[in-house]
Amino acid sequence: MNHTADSLAETLSAHAGRPVLLTVTRNLRSWVSVRRARGEIHARLHEALLAAPRPVLTALAGFVAKGGRTHAGVVRDYLRQAVADHPPRLPRLTPAGRHHHLGALLAEVMHHFPGHAAPAITWGQRRRPGRSRVRLGSYNPRQRLIRLHPLLDHPDVPPFMLRYVIHHEMAHHLLEHDRPRSEPMHGPRFAAVEAACPDLPAARRWQRDHLSAHLQRLRRAHA
Repeated sequence: MNHTADSLAETLSAHAGRPVLLTVTRNLRSWVSVRRARGEIHARLHEALLAAPRPVLTALAGFVAKGGRTHAGVVRDYLRQAVADHPPRLPRLTPAGRHHHLGALLAEVMHHFPGHAAPAITWGQRRRPGRSRVRLGSYNPRQRLIRLHPLLDHPDVPPFMLRYVIHHEMAHHLLEHDRPRSEPMHGPRFAAVEAACPDLPAARRWQRDHLSAHLQRLRRAHA
């Protein structure tokens, strides 16, 4: 039987012997976090635990009440499988742009990641460019999806620049799912993966010499 957030909080409170204030999330970086203060327990749990079987809930109750590696291991193993069995729906993918096809570019980049499955990839939605800082690419770990900013879908943007952005997001794809919370997002392991990109030197030169002017031209064109 699936729990609601309220019923699970009641179950955990009864086991812990004190109130458990429960927040249900979809956070893949921190599936379970517990903070004890002033006679209460504040717990943040991934939503997949609402459907957990009794042995997992017993381990969860033990972890919330007292902690412990054994309890944590049971909960972690269940969550990993539950999330893998129920991947989120992907949005409509549009890897084929007006000037660049991201699917073909991703295939080139994947030669540098042998043995790893490729994520999904798409262009972001086309919007009127604003004056704020442009994020060239992003990675969604829940969807395992790379997005590139559509301002890069332009004949003036060389393919090596796009390959570099994809490689950068592939580093997130490779490391995000096992990165300890204490490790910086762009820490030494990330830097090592990014440094292996053969397009890195040329891409950084292009960013330095041309990116700002490219974005300004596009903003003026849409003014």
